[in-house]
Amino acid sequence: MINKALIIAAGRGSRLGEKTDTLPKPLVKLFGLPLLERIIKTSAMGGINEFYIVVGYKKEMLIACFEKKKLPFKITWIENDEWEKANGVSVLKGAEYLKNDNFLLMMSDHIFEAKTVQQIVEAEHLLEKADSILASDSMYEQKEGMDLDDATKITVQDDYITDIGKEIKSFDAIDTGLFLCGPGLFTELDLIYKKTGDVSLTEGNKILAKKKRFFSFDIGNNIWQDVDTVEDMKIARKKTLSMCRKDTDGIVSRNFNRYISLLITRMTSRTPITPNQISFIVLLVGMLSAWLIMSSDYLVYLAGLVLYKFTSILDGWDGETAKIKFQSSKMGEWIDTTCDNITQLFFFAAIGYQAVQHTPTRGTMLLAWIAPSIFLLGITAMFISLTRHHDSGSLVTLNTQFKKNTFRRVLGSAIRRDVYTVIFLLLGIFEMYRTILVLSLAVSIGIIVYVLVTALKYRKTVSL
Repeated sequence: MINKALIIAAGRGSRLGEKTDTLPKPLVKLFGLPLLERIIKTSAMGGINEFYIVVGYKKEMLIACFEKKKLPFKITWIENDEWEKANGVSVLKGAEYLKNDNFLLMMSDHIFEAKTVQQIVEAEHLLEKADSILASDSMYEQKEGMDLDDATKITVQDDYITDIGKEIKSFDAIDTGLFLCGPGLFTELDLIYKKTGDVSLTEGNKILAKKKRFFSFDIGNNIWQDVDTVEDMKIARKKTLSMCRKDTDGIVSRNFNRYISLLITRMTSRTPITPNQISFIVLLVGMLSAWLIMSSDYLVYLAGLVLYKFTSILDGWDGETAKIKFQSSKMGEWIDTTCDNITQLFFFAAIGYQAVQHTPTRGTMLLAWIAPSIFLLGITAMFISLTRHHDSGSLVTLNTQFKKNTFRRVLGSAIRRDVYTVIFLLLGIFEMYRTILVLSLAVSIGIIVYVLVTALKYRKTVSL
């Protein structure tokens, strides 16, 4: 498996304006992190742990910054004293270190998703019939921020790239700036450099295209952005936030909650607040909502219901912050899940209290005790399942088990917090406390069934 990457970080990046007059472009920050650090950490999530970084413009400042950070990866700095020449020269500087290896090649000013790195690395077998594999984007028309006038285009036939360049009029996809390469690329670049004294990466790949040694790997819907201008940086911020969306988001989260939580995340991204602190803030908001719900004043009670729904929206805030700041941790997953479920317990207790106050019958009192008790049993089973089978505190781990089977998928959707908080809010407005308790009991039983089916599926998978 490929674990090495060559990153080109030698140029000035003058199109970003005044920012690069005193700062090398790779140190320009996106949500508080230098572009280069964001690229390194994203690549590490995709399995890369050795980085060879070619530097030139203000190299001392760049190296000093990362030496202070002490990132837990092997970083080798390669100096390019010809950094004002084309980018192929910077690639050639890495030949001494990577001439016997397959490696990932990327630019220091392109953001992308970790899954893109994973996918192209898993395509290493294609290097048996190519020396350069380009992560290409054939769905560019559906994506914001694609400057086609400046983009490098490609033509493709049977997955082989037949031509590459900015001047191509009729093209099939565009260059994302991410490559999987073998040592053969260095050979072609070196031949051109020796003849002309300069060489671009595109020139080397053109030669490989003529030899049918240049392959296209389409990234599909995956998000990426080239950060060349101030406008590109604005688009990069939007796309970085979009990367926080999950395939497992429920219908309410996908179409409503995420828009608000991402806005909050954007506003707080430059503050020192941590994901774990956010989880506890959301817990406090949940506890406050429960206290308000127990009020005899309808307007105060209604404010508590709205605040309870708001906790469901805020539920994405900590995870989004963790993702854009690369502060995810197993401890954070457990804190998030624990705080969310404590909030639910407080809500069920508060609704039970209101139900007993309005209908003080033995049946109501029994229901008010049973509903939160069964919910507690359900989340206990869920925690045990996460601990034993998944080594994770994230409920997303459980959600991914419910994609292929219709019954499990429907069951998983029915017990989603983003869905039932809306239902509880609507019922609560009309003071239908007993109905909420009955439904909460059904949700709790659903959680238990969900966990049991997941555990059985896991055991069956392991036994196979």
